[in-house]
Amino acid sequence: MASAGTVYRARTYVSAAGEFVPVERPRRRLLRPLFLALQECCRVASRKRYARMAEKASPPVERKPCGRCGEEKPADKFSPYKRSSTGLSSWCKVCATPLKHVHVANAFC
Repeated sequence: MASAGTVYRARTYVSAAGEFVPVERPRRRLLRPLFLALQECCRVASRKRYARMAEKASPPVERKPCGRCGEEKPADKFSPYKRSSTGLSSWCKVCATPLKHVHVANAFC
C-alpha cells in the first residue's frame, strides 16, 4: 500500500484513506484573462519607463572634453557609446585606438 500524499501519474494522489483521488488542475480558460491583464500591466510599465528615460536624455553634445588627454574636441571625434549619458565614449578616437589594438592582440595570442 502506498503512503498518504504520494503522487501517481501527475493527475491522482493517494489520500489519507488510501484511495486514489483526482488532483484539481487550474483550467487554461480561467488563467487566460489573468495572463492578459498581466501582459497589459507590463506593457504600460514599459511605456512609462521609456517615457522617463526620454525625459532624462541630455541634448546632443557639439563639443566634449576627452577623459584621457583632456582636450575639448568635436563630437565626431568620439565613438558612439549608448550607455553614456551623452551617447559618446569618454575617450576620443585618437586616445582609444592604441587601447583597442592591445585588446585585439591579447585576444588572439
